[in-house]
Amino acid sequence: MRQDAVIQEEANKLIGETLKAIRKRSGITQKELAHRLHATQSFISAIEQGRRAIRLTEAILYSSGLGIPSQELYEELKSALDEHNLL
Repeated sequence: MRQDAVIQEEANKLIGETLKAIRKRSGITQKELAHRLHATQSFISAIEQGRRAIRLTEAILYSSGLGIPSQELYEELKSALDEHNLL
């Protein structure tokens, strides 16, 4: 069970890094994304740092806030996780 927790922690960090890269590529600040999502900047920061797992419904809203289709976000996240053997 311990190994599963470590894998989940690594996956959360990688998802956060990927979301941060997409956000930066889109030219959006954490503050602006938080505003678009009606969330706090600390919420965005926690996800991007991997301190908080993102739920499916939040990922869909996140993609909307970034102005990209949810399918595109899914594909980028899946690709990153595959690349690091975390799926």
